[in-house]
Amino acid sequence: MAKLKTPNLLELPDCISLTDLGKCKRLNIPICQGQNCPFKMTTEELIESKKLSFRIISDLDESLQSHISMKYYNGSMPWK
Repeated sequence: MAKLKTPNLLELPDCISLTDLGKCKRLNIPICQGQNCPFKMTTEELIESKKLSFRIISDLDESLQSHISMKYYNGSMPWK
């Protein structure tokens, strides 16, 4: 069985899914795919993504918001 080459961690992108060993927590792959990865996301991008989804949820009907809060947020509504 061939050994995988350990990536140079300084050359890897700033990504929330990157482990200390250069592996990806999000995808079932042995090493980070680098800048070309379509799932690469920085902390700032994650925050903006959450803000956008909360804005979209807050524009929904109150009963649908309640359903979402019960199903995914234990009854809380972090978008309010």
